[in-house]
Amino acid sequence: MCSINELSKGEFMNAANGKEWNWCSGFVLLILLALLWAGTAAADNLAAIRDFGISRSEPIDKSFFFHEGKYIEAPYVVERRGLDIYINDVLIVSGPEYPIYEYKVEQDPGDPPPSSSPFDSYPAGTDLRDVYWSKKWRYLYSHFDHETAKNMMLETYRKSSEIEDVSWSDMEDIVRLVHKDGRNRLVSLSLSGGGFALNPPRKEELLKRVQEEAAFHERRLGRDQLVFKKGGFTRVVRGRRAVKGLEVLLSDASDTDKLKALEEARLIRSGPKGELERWIVTDFQGSPQLAERFLKFKDGYRARPVIEDANKWLANMESMPAELAMQTPAEIALEGKSSVPDLTAPAEKEPNLLPPAVRPVGSQTGPTGWLVLGVCGIGAGGLGLLLGHLGKRRRSRQAAQ
Repeated sequence: MCSINELSKGEFMNAANGKEWNWCSGFVLLILLALLWAGTAAADNLAAIRDFGISRSEPIDKSFFFHEGKYIEAPYVVERRGLDIYINDVLIVSGPEYPIYEYKVEQDPGDPPPSSSPFDSYPAGTDLRDVYWSKKWRYLYSHFDHETAKNMMLETYRKSSEIEDVSWSDMEDIVRLVHKDGRNRLVSLSLSGGGFALNPPRKEELLKRVQEEAAFHERRLGRDQLVFKKGGFTRVVRGRRAVKGLEVLLSDASDTDKLKALEEARLIRSGPKGELERWIVTDFQGSPQLAERFLKFKDGYRARPVIEDANKWLANMESMPAELAMQTPAEIALEGKSSVPDLTAPAEKEPNLLPPAVRPVGSQTGPTGWLVLGVCGIGAGGLGLLLGHLGKRRRSRQAAQ
């Protein structure tokens, strides 16, 4: 085994430059880089939390949330930590850069470095905002008007020994650069956003944007639907399709059969476009809570149309004119309103104009006919009791007012 002390400074630098590499030096270098990255990330996160604080939503017990295929158990709490957004301690949105980068360039970077051009490649991890060409453009447009800055930048490109031709393209504020090896590149000199060197992001704007993002996720989780998220991809399924989707995912079928069933139900796309959604099946991880919640979700969805119809009927009854909803036929008759027939009087027999062959069963005497009349009578009686109950409830409410 080797230790950090056993690895000299010269060996470490050679290892970093690729001149000398063994498993020991490589391991130590990776550990140091990981610690450096973790320390920087943690410091940035702490700075954002210190300046913007932490906020959490109320627990949400609605949607079914899946992160990278794994079901996250409800209830869900959307949390903003500084400028990052979490759902149940799972990072779902990395916030904007903080502390805010210093875009303003006070001193002119001068002419291009020798053999430098916008075609240059840079080592991994290089912040391209620190590159000469970016700093030069930010200096120019922050110290001169836009037209003057553009023309000065064109002259800067022409000073590069690596660029053969510089010209305006057919698109506004877009420059075409031709490298001496024949490569072409389009470079934008547009300032549609005002330019960060002149209008850098402000702390309150960053916080507002992240707060709106967190509120959006709260609203999304507050609906009866499936939410699948992986990286920058999000798939939302609601309604009967959500019931069908969970039914398929929780089944014992193979991944191939599940994919086929979901494609046929149009829950995921087929063909090459569907490749971005296959992980919904292949990476699926359920839990006992998911199975339990699904049964309640499924039963509730089946009962929903009946409940909605009943609520609509009650709402219609509540909106009836007061004189009809509050008074029974007997009360109306006592007030002498002859327009309402007296229900206690014997009804006159209406002539049956249908031939015997097509008369309804209920119009004929016999056991079947009496049975139908009895059922209808019971139903009418029940409806009368319900109307009376609603009338009393309306009278009580009005008396209370």
